[in-house]
Amino acid sequence: MLRRIRIDIRNMGVLGWILYSSDRVLDRFSAGRMRLWAFRFYAQPISEHPILPASHRRKISVGQVMPGEIDSRLFERPAGAIEERFQAGSICVAARSEEELAGFMWLHFGALRERLVECDFEPTPAGRTCWDYDLEVFPHYRLGRTFARLWDEANRLLRNRGVEASVSWISFWNLASRRAHVRMGAQPVGWMGVLDLFGWKAALQSRWPFLLLARPGRRLHVMVDASRAIAIRRVASSAAASGQSFDRQKPHA
Repeated sequence: MLRRIRIDIRNMGVLGWILYSSDRVLDRFSAGRMRLWAFRFYAQPISEHPILPASHRRKISVGQVMPGEIDSRLFERPAGAIEERFQAGSICVAARSEEELAGFMWLHFGALRERLVECDFEPTPAGRTCWDYDLEVFPHYRLGRTFARLWDEANRLLRNRGVEASVSWISFWNLASRRAHVRMGAQPVGWMGVLDLFGWKAALQSRWPFLLLARPGRRLHVMVDASRAIAIRRVASSAAASGQSFDRQKPHA
C-alpha cells in the first residue's frame, strides 16, 4: 500500500496526489454525486515551422476529417460524443495508416462545452486562439511520429486561420502530460479547481473573478487568456528573423 502511494506521488506530485485522492474519496462515498477536479491551463504557441521534415511524413496520412468519414466507434469514445463534437463545430485532425485509425486530436473555436465538468471554456483573445482537446495516439503508434504528425497538421490548419495559440486543460495530477506540454513550448496560463456537490458547483480560479458558482442545471463559464503565449510567439518570431537568441521565460526582453 505504501509502495503504491509512493509511486503515485512520484507520478502525480504531492499536491496532485492529494487532489486526486480527495476526488476518489468523494466519488466513492457519494456514488458519483460529489467530485473534485483540478486543472492547469496551457497555451501552445502555433509553430511557424513543421516539427518533422517532409521525408518523415510518408507512412501515415494526416488531415482534417469530415463528419461520417470515419466510423465513430473507432474513436472509442462514449456513444454520441463524436457526433456531438462535429455538431458543435469542432474540427477533427486524424492520423491513419491505410484504413486503421492511428490517432486524432480535436480543435474548437469559441467556447467549448466540456462534458466532464459542465463548464464552457472560452479561450481569448477571440479570433487568435482556439481550444485543443482529446489528443489520442493509439498504443501501437506511440513510439513513432504520429504525435508530431498530428501537431504539424493542426499547426498548419491553425496558421491558415490566423490562430496564434491553442489552449488546453490538463488534470493537475497528470504530471507527465504537463511536463510534455512544457517541453513542446506550451506556457502555463492559469489553473482552476471545481468542487461539485450534488450538482452545486463552486470553482476557484487564478484570474478574476476568482470564485465562480453555479446551481444544478447551470454551467460555469470560464475564460482562459492566452495573451502571454501569443506575446512569446511574436517575440520569438522577431528574434528568429533578426538572428537573435530568445528566452521563453522573458517574453518582454
